[in-house]
Amino acid sequence: MKKLMDQKEFAEKIALYVRNALPEELAEADVRAASLDLWAGGARMALLVIRPWNDTVTGFCLDGWYRKYSEGSAEAEDAAAAIINDRRLYSMPSEGNSTDACGLEGGAVIYA
Repeated sequence: MKKLMDQKEFAEKIALYVRNALPEELAEADVRAASLDLWAGGARMALLVIRPWNDTVTGFCLDGWYRKYSEGSAEAEDAAAAIINDRRLYSMPSEGNSTDACGLEGGAVIYA
């Protein structure tokens, strides 16, 4: 039987896959896994894509993916593919474009 990764290992593996698959326009972005304690009910593991040119962050909660992985119905690759193919990853404002997404420069959006 295959040993299950813990949640941190799982998140780090997803971060590696996403980092290696980002398109050219996000190639310089920092991709990292982080435990965020922003919600009532405790911390959640999230994948953060940080754009250094305008300090905006797009985050994706990984708890549901980890639950699916633990149950044997998903792999880290599935989560990474879902994030890479999620249009919300690409919808943050870019530097110099003040008409985009309410001017979120320096802000963060985290999706559950």
